[in-house]
Amino acid sequence: MASVEDKSWGGGNPDEAPEYVHHRLKVWDEIVAKRQAQGAKKSTDKTSITISLSDGNKTEGIKGETTPIEIAKSLGENIAREAMVALVDENLWDMTRPLVADCSLKICNFETPQGKSVFWHSTAHMLGEAMEYKFKGELCIGPPLEDGFYYDIHLGEGRTV
Repeated sequence: MASVEDKSWGGGNPDEAPEYVHHRLKVWDEIVAKRQAQGAKKSTDKTSITISLSDGNKTEGIKGETTPIEIAKSLGENIAREAMVALVDENLWDMTRPLVADCSLKICNFETPQGKSVFWHSTAHMLGEAMEYKFKGELCIGPPLEDGFYYDIHLGEGRTV
């Protein structure tokens, strides 16, 4: 797990890490612990589910175990490598999140509107975090756009980049 002490937050001296870094890492550790606990309690229910693919084909999976990335790999390594996000019953779905019922599944790459949106959204977050560490400012707004992303940062009175 990430921690301030192992410097994975991107800084040098852990004592100099801004409070928000400690808070973010605490939240992250809590989420990881919760998911690990859920994984340890995995159901013995091996119910079969039917997954309807966007090309009209159907495949079988196991409720709570089969993930979109596993389906993508079964369709081809390039499909899996280029996957950004899945649409499960028209809802955005992480590629590693298990499917929980019969569903429709579409694997979205960067060429799809959903894949592009997820890519730009994630990239905006990475830019924002890099700007926080580099310029020690406060993020203001930074939405993904149709063809990219941006972030505004408040540096404090009299500071400019």
